[in-house]
Amino acid sequence: SGARVGASRGGAAAASMEAGSGFAKRDPASGRQGTAGQENAVMSLPLKSVKSGALRMFMGFWLFGQKGWSSIGESKDGSLTALYADGGQLRISILEDDGTGEGPALEAARVGDAGLVYQLQEAILLHSLIDELEEIMLDPSIADDKRVFTLRDGSGLRDARAKLAARPA
Repeated sequence: SGARVGASRGGAAAASMEAGSGFAKRDPASGRQGTAGQENAVMSLPLKSVKSGALRMFMGFWLFGQKGWSSIGESKDGSLTALYADGGQLRISILEDDGTGEGPALEAARVGDAGLVYQLQEAILLHSLIDELEEIMLDPSIADDKRVFTLRDGSGLRDARAKLAARPA
């Protein structure tokens, strides 16, 4: 059970998020069917608490080091968009609310249609992100009150990894 407890249940969602903005908003009208220009969520990680600016900065630096991928940069809503060499796009957002009313979430969504090669590379990229998030989460040198995020459920990273298109070796 790797989740660190940083806030109590109930009204914890508002209290556990970093003060101010920095969260992307889910647009219910976006469709999310995976057609050209629309988004299809491929990974969602429910969070108990998050320091959105710090996590977004970490992910931006992490993305710069990913071979075959480039960053389009941060959009107005604070999400990051990764561009694969074949033109496929992945939008990574820190959502203020995961749609359940229970709190924030880290979400990765495919933008538009994608071929099999892209989907494989996307899964490899997201496995790499999950590996990095595990390192941050399990680092004993980071005090609980200094953590960039805490999971809502201890199996959150394992569950997110299990839903990806490809599995690690």
